[in-house]
Amino acid sequence: MMKKLLAILMVLMLFTPVLLAACGQNAEPAESDTKKPAADETAAGESDTDAGPNAETEPGHETENTTDNYKDMQLLLVTDVHLCHLNWYGMTSEDRMAKMVRDLNDYYRKSPYEAILFLGDYSLDFWETGILGSWRHQNLSNTDILLHDYLPDLDCRNRYIIPGNHEQYGYDLWKEITGFERQYYIKLGGYLIFMLDNFHGDLDPDTDNHGVYTPTDLEFIRDVMDENPDMPVLLCAHYFDLAQEAAAGDGFRRLVCDDRVVALFCGHDHVRTVQNLGADYANKIIFHCGQFSYTKATITQCPWGWRSMDLSRDGITVTYFAPESTLTDGGKTIHIDEGYLEEIFVPNLLTNPQPQSGKETDARPETPDLSGLENLCRNATIVSASPGNKEKNGPASLIDGDTALTKWCVTSDPNLPADLSGKALYYATLDLGETRPLKAYRLFNASGSSYAGDSGNAGMDTKAWKLQSSADGVTWTDLDSVSQNTAPLYASALEGQARYVRLLILPGGANQNDDVVRIYELEIYG
Repeated sequence: MMKKLLAILMVLMLFTPVLLAACGQNAEPAESDTKKPAADETAAGESDTDAGPNAETEPGHETENTTDNYKDMQLLLVTDVHLCHLNWYGMTSEDRMAKMVRDLNDYYRKSPYEAILFLGDYSLDFWETGILGSWRHQNLSNTDILLHDYLPDLDCRNRYIIPGNHEQYGYDLWKEITGFERQYYIKLGGYLIFMLDNFHGDLDPDTDNHGVYTPTDLEFIRDVMDENPDMPVLLCAHYFDLAQEAAAGDGFRRLVCDDRVVALFCGHDHVRTVQNLGADYANKIIFHCGQFSYTKATITQCPWGWRSMDLSRDGITVTYFAPESTLTDGGKTIHIDEGYLEEIFVPNLLTNPQPQSGKETDARPETPDLSGLENLCRNATIVSASPGNKEKNGPASLIDGDTALTKWCVTSDPNLPADLSGKALYYATLDLGETRPLKAYRLFNASGSSYAGDSGNAGMDTKAWKLQSSADGVTWTDLDSVSQNTAPLYASALEGQARYVRLLILPGGANQNDDVVRIYELEIYG
């Protein structure tokens, strides 16, 4: 009996440390541990799908990079929250941050998401106007306060963070505050997601400024893509300045046109625009991710909220979600209902190849050079036009600058001018304000848009039209005549000058199914 007791005691002594260690792995982490220690598995390498603030992913750990490694999941993208001394829409900055956390948690309980990608501007820590940057002048880091006083209350523990133009902390200090490098990549749901730093031109500055834009680090991206050739790519940054990218060379455009690049995401401009980059960029889209501070649009056009992105093997589905809010603006109380404001699907071309709808292969043989030219439609007015089938689809959408989501959609025109009877199905007349030389134009068709049902559907495209010019709005001269268009984005050079321009949709020139015309944008350059 004594021998049996001694044997049991020896077994217990042998396995007690193992049992204690196993229990310790499930212990609730202390609040000081809620910050993601992501420096090792992100900037120098990558993070697996379970990586987050409390994850202990082995640095440099690689998953098998195959197109069968997909996992359906939802990600949120949040930007421009600006914890600072300013109040917007009748709410203090502190109350606004508390509301943001509550709203994100409410959304998490209704629609669990895998991670939140924060795309910069958490503060006004570096700023050149007003009371100037709080870090340089008050030794106050609102970025640090946001990360350690508010974000630990989020139910979702997986959070990834990059700086904006108001976070010009040097590399070491940024890592000390956030636990992240300023630039890195992660792997989530089978996608390769780059978290890019495009504002590192003047770190730890001696003077106050709004940050200095630096073109995208193409070498970093290409190196990682070469190591992961079978993974679709998402590019995330605080902002993408296309003019500065183009000034640095053609590398950024070539990168975006790569079939592996699915879409781009950014903040900075405080809007929720869906920006179709046009045929030069293979019709890729930049999703602007809104704000939780103030907007440069109206608060009803871009309410407080965030982008939601559902990843799948076939592609990504992107929405903008606005939580319920009651705000004040200009002395008026504004109530924002909870809801999704749009839904756009973008295919993963590695697993879901599409027709060449993003290319100009079917356009005119010589695509005009638009460099140095002005889009005259941006300052033009619609004199008269066939009415849209809905108010939002009216002729104003023909020249509103949105090539992806808004359209001039006409189903009938009972009041077609008599002089156009039998010559045109529908029409739109523009006043350029003064006589201007005309050098080129582009017409954005339905299949090149991002609108569900139109995108990729060549049957919705307009086939035949005329573009005409006039000095007085009475006598018209043909500038271009198209009879068998198959291009989602049609582009052609022009010769002449005019004050008035008229677009005529020719009989039989609407889509192949009915007499409905769907044109997303008309651009006239001079």
